[in-house]
Amino acid sequence: MTSDAELCARIVAHWSRQVLDDGAYGDHRSRGLSNGQCEIVRRVVAAARAVERRQGPSTADELMGRQARSAEGGRNAPSCGCGSVVAGRARAAGPHG
Repeated sequence: MTSDAELCARIVAHWSRQVLDDGAYGDHRSRGLSNGQCEIVRRVVAAARAVERRQGPSTADELMGRQARSAEGGRNAPSCGCGSVVAGRARAAGPHG
C-alpha cells in the first residue's frame, strides 16, 4: 500500500513536471493540490528550472523527483493536505477500490 507521503510525492513530482514543461502554474485547486503542495511545486520547479538551464532536462527531472520525495517525506502528510487527498480518493474508489 502506498503511504500518504509517497502519494503526495508522486502528485508533487507529476505537477512539477507539468509546470516545468508548460511554463504555467494555473489554479492549484483545479489540479487537486493543497496550498502546501502548491508551495512545494513552486519550490521544486524553481530549482529544476535553474538545473535544466545548466545541466539539461534529464538532470532537472531527477532533481524534481528527489525534491518531491524529500519535501513530502519530511512533512506530516495531513499538514500539506495529503490526508484529505488520500481520503477523497478512497471515497471515490469505493469500498473495493
